[in-house]
Amino acid sequence: YVNASFRFQVDSSFKVLSPPTLNFGGIGPYTIFASNTSSYLVGKSLNSVQNLQNAVGLLQTELVPDTPPGAASASYRQTLAIGLFYKALLSFLPNLSPAVQSGGQEYIRPVSSGEQSFDTNPALYPVSAPVSKVEGIRQTSGEARYIADRPTPPGTLFAAFVLTTTANATLTGVDWSRAAIAPGVARTVSAKDLPYVNNFVPLGTGPAERIFVAIGETIDYAGQAVGVVLADTQANANSAAKLVTMTTTAIGKPLLTLDDAVAAGSFYTDGPPPVQSGDDINAALAKSDHVISGSVSCGGQYHFYMETQISDAVPTDDGGLDIFSSSQIVDFTQRSAAQVTGLDQGKIRVKVMRIGGAYGGKLSRC
Repeated sequence: YVNASFRFQVDSSFKVLSPPTLNFGGIGPYTIFASNTSSYLVGKSLNSVQNLQNAVGLLQTELVPDTPPGAASASYRQTLAIGLFYKALLSFLPNLSPAVQSGGQEYIRPVSSGEQSFDTNPALYPVSAPVSKVEGIRQTSGEARYIADRPTPPGTLFAAFVLTTTANATLTGVDWSRAAIAPGVARTVSAKDLPYVNNFVPLGTGPAERIFVAIGETIDYAGQAVGVVLADTQANANSAAKLVTMTTTAIGKPLLTLDDAVAAGSFYTDGPPPVQSGDDINAALAKSDHVISGSVSCGGQYHFYMETQISDAVPTDDGGLDIFSSSQIVDFTQRSAAQVTGLDQGKIRVKVMRIGGAYGGKLSRC
């Protein structure tokens, strides 16, 4: 998250003698050194309110946060970084009022604790009897093992998805050449390499969903997979995936909000029909003495499971697969793997050690 490190060389009057170190993390993919602000402060007194205001103004131009998925807003992170700069100055400037000086002091957070109080009826025990969570001690102590804690078998390859950055477009080309020769890369996999079906939804359980977008097909959303890069380490796979380039042809304007979708008449129609009971809604409203109208919308959410999507597939000596997955529907994972690889379901064994959070996001995506 947003962090910073500072070093100032000052004289007895708190005039800056050399370019101070002003490093900020969590603003972009790499650490930022605020060089313009550092140069400005040389020879300036840190006791001057005007000098500090000018420095903050320069920091605002140098600290321009990126906007990765799930991150706090750019404006908030910029404000937080500038606040750390201010906090650093308060930590050593003299003659400050106690109220102001407290802003530069380290906050020592005490050990947290919590308790729950609720009524129970002993006559109904064991129903409603307070008991500890079965795995609570193992999870809080760190003894509980998850898939990422398994020893990595020799020869394991790690996968990194190659994702689209546009939506409502046609995929016209993908260039894998730079990724294919990147350090540690074993091979790349795209739609044309799938031996059987390009669909990970088990047949008969719902609408088909492509594993990878093939050349000539429509891209439904930004972030849709066009393939994966397999490499000897996760870091090498991630780096190589960034080297893949693709070309697209726009079909129309991307629909980025609910209002855009409503205006374009773009609705999801594959779900179950709505359930209605009683009088017709419009007729009931027409007979009402008062009708209050309005709208409520909710933006997308970014799921923060402690354990993200993860699976580990190990070939077996009988030509099958042992799949270690954090799936919430084990048979879904087994059937999906079978139809994609062409193996009998009986040759695919799926084991779920435990799930480190899911919120339903691992029902059909793991």
